[in-house]
Amino acid sequence: MRQILTVFIFVAAFLGGIQPATADCLVKSKLDQMHQVQTRMMRNPNALFFGDDIRRLRLLSDGMGTPEVLRAVAGNRWVGHGAVFRQFLDNNNRLLARVSLDDPQSVRPHFDIRAQQNLQDIGNLMNGLRCSTAQINSARVAASLPQTGLPQASTELVPPALIIAAIMLIGIVILRIAWGAHPVQHRERAKRFGLKYATRLWWNNNTNTAMLLDINRYGTRLRHKAGKPLPPGVDLNIAMQDGWTTGTIVWSDSTDSGVRFKDGISQSTVGKLRDRASRSNAMAKSKASIPKDTI
Repeated sequence: MRQILTVFIFVAAFLGGIQPATADCLVKSKLDQMHQVQTRMMRNPNALFFGDDIRRLRLLSDGMGTPEVLRAVAGNRWVGHGAVFRQFLDNNNRLLARVSLDDPQSVRPHFDIRAQQNLQDIGNLMNGLRCSTAQINSARVAASLPQTGLPQASTELVPPALIIAAIMLIGIVILRIAWGAHPVQHRERAKRFGLKYATRLWWNNNTNTAMLLDINRYGTRLRHKAGKPLPPGVDLNIAMQDGWTTGTIVWSDSTDSGVRFKDGISQSTVGKLRDRASRSNAMAKSKASIPKDTI
C-alpha cells in the first residue's frame, strides 16, 4: 500500500510539473512580440515605422489559432489567463481589420480602456511564460523540419481542474484495488480487544446464549455451549448494543467459534461493547466479594 501511494504521489507531481513542449515556445515568442508591437502603437503610432509594425503583426498572427495559444499558455478558453489570451487574439484581429496603412492615427480608437487593460494583463502574464532563447531557437529548428504526416494532437486544452480530478479519481481506484486485493489480511491486522460480553445468538429459528471473548470491527470469538459448536458457514445473528449484528461462522472447536461480521461494525460500537462488558464484570466481582451472611 505504501509503495503504491508513493508511486501515485510521484505521478501526480510529475504530471503537474511537466514543462510546455518546445513547440509552444514559438507560440509564446510570437505572442510576446505581438504584445510589444501593440504596446508601442498604443503609446505612439510612429508614422515612420507604422506600416512595418502592421505588416509584422499580420505575419506574427497569421495561422495562429486560439487552441494552440491556449495549449501553449496552459489556459482555458473561458476562465483565468486563458480567457485573457483569447481576448488578446480577438483584439488583435479587430485591430488588423480596422487599421489603415496610410493613417497611423486609425489605430487610436482601438485602444480603449478595455484594450489597454488587456495589454497590461498580457504583459504581466508573459513575465512568467517566456521561454529562453535556446528553447525558442529549438522551436524554430523543429518547425523548419519536414513533418512526418502524423495527425496533430488536437484542439482545446483540457482545463487543469479536470486533469487534477482525473488524477485523483485514478488514485482512488488504485487505492481501492490495493485495499480490496487482500481483505482477509486487513481484517487479521485489525487489533482485537479482549472482553467478556454475555449475549444471545439466533440462527435457523434457534436461540442460545454465548459469551463474546474478543472483538474487533470485522469479527468476534465467542464461547458456545461445550460440545455443541456451530459448523463453519452457518449464518447467525448476535445481540449487540440493543440490536442484532449478522455474521458467519468461519471456524469452530469444542468450546469456541470464530465469527466474521457481514458488514462490519464501527469502532465506536467496539468501544461501547468493551465499556458495557467492563461495567458488568465489575458489578459481578463486587457482588461476589460481599460475604454471604451480610445483611
